Amino acid sequence: MKVVGIIIIFLSCCTAGYLRSVECVKTRDEIYAFMKLIEHIKHEVMFYLTRQGEIFEKFENHVLEKNGFIQVLKSEKIEDEKSLLYHALEKCDGKLSLDSESKKILIEFSKTLGQLSPGDQCDSCKKTYAYLEEIYKKEKEEALARVKLNRCIGCLAGAFVVLILL
Repeated sequence: MKVVGIIIIFLSCCTAGYLRSVECVKTRDEIYAFMKLIEHIKHEVMFYLTRQGEIFEKFENHVLEKNGFIQVLKSEKIEDEKSLLYHALEKCDGKLSLDSESKKILIEFSKTLGQLSPGDQCDSCKKTYAYLEEIYKKEKEEALARVKLNRCIGCLAGAFVVLILL
């Protein structure tokens, strides 16, 4: 019975490390999802000259749907000069795992959305995408290291507890 308890404790610590490592990649995944959103906006503006209210109707992304951002984005109505994207970013601030630099870039982009000519809007999309891509690459490298670290710490903590109990 003692062996079963020790195995359960060890596996619990390993699982805690694994779950913590899953949280580490959340920011990276959200940045990538926003890169896809920027790509979608650029495509809609460049090829179809889609109005702001209709741009987001066709966009789907499981990462942004999971945290409720897409639902807020699609349900928002324009009541002032700020864009739908701006309002959605403001409403979902607590739900998003984005770092401050990414949030700042997206907020700046969202302030100009719908305010520029189609050509300028496409240029703004390209610049925002490039900024997010740089952050994504950096975050991807850091996330790999954090994932490994959290998994190792979980396993080591489990082994340490097992040694204490023996």
